[in-house]
Amino acid sequence: MISRKATHVLAILGLVLSVFVLPQANANAQTGTVRMQARLAGVKAVAKYEERGTRRKFNFQLELATPGQVGTVTAVAANGKTVRMGTFTVDALRRGIIDIDTTEGDSVADLNVGSLITLRISGKVYRGTLQIR
Repeated sequence: MISRKATHVLAILGLVLSVFVLPQANANAQTGTVRMQARLAGVKAVAKYEERGTRRKFNFQLELATPGQVGTVTAVAANGKTVRMGTFTVDALRRGIIDIDTTEGDSVADLNVGSLITLRISGKVYRGTLQIR
């Protein structure tokens, strides 16, 4: 038998899901838009992926804390090494950006929740997993 406390927790969880989570999922289903994001552990980097119908967009932004890696060319991959999402050179502001969109003729992989985003820079590997945003 479920305790009274557990019943209250389940009721509150149900309320939270109905107020916050389900309307967002429903809104995305109605517009046909899927938005996902991954923050990479160990570095200030964010990957964003959006899919709307046949259009796919991928944006990756990196900001390094130290200037020693300026000029470094690095690559971002999805799903391990199976899909290369792009390369960039770290600029004088210690930033790197990839911004690709199928409507601009770019090739953007079809990604899913749980897709692994990998950044290799100066011999180190940083990873994050795409989640619904």
